[in-house]
Amino acid sequence: MKKKLSRILVVIAAMTLMLGMMTITASAKTIKPKKNDFTTDARKAAKKAVTVKKGNYTVVVPKTKKSSYGSFFLKFTAPSSKTYTFTISGLVPESGDTYCNGHGYVMVGSKYSSSSITMATVKTEGGKNSSLYFSCKDPDSYSSKIYAYLKKRSAKIKLNAGQTVYLYVYSSADHLSYSIK
Repeated sequence: MKKKLSRILVVIAAMTLMLGMMTITASAKTIKPKKNDFTTDARKAAKKAVTVKKGNYTVVVPKTKKSSYGSFFLKFTAPSSKTYTFTISGLVPESGDTYCNGHGYVMVGSKYSSSSITMATVKTEGGKNSSLYFSCKDPDSYSSKIYAYLKKRSAKIKLNAGQTVYLYVYSSADHLSYSIK
């Protein structure tokens, strides 16, 4: 009887440990932003932007029937002053396609107008740039990593607590992964 009770307790402890580990693993939240064309008007960007926090996201790229490309804005407000990393990866082509790509920007408030946003120069693979180029496949070769369409593209930018940035993406992917750390 003691052996059975002991085995049951071991099984319960193992299951508890497994459940605890599963809740620690962060899963990606799926978001479906509205199509939003590129703009430097903060009000227009904010109108359709999906507000995101630090974490992992699967983003369904919004498209129209007339175009194989879609575009959207995500809105992020820094909870504390530090350097944040925004990463685009995991592009999945539309059904039947074998390739997809895109570009994006981290956009900050303009120092000239409170109602405008502008492309920020960020640290990325290969140096500093305001454009972030990405694709579902790494290129066979490239002369400059900063202008190459990479399978995984990161942008690092220092933000102050309460500062809001808009993350703009234009892509032919069906969906992609976006993480903010």
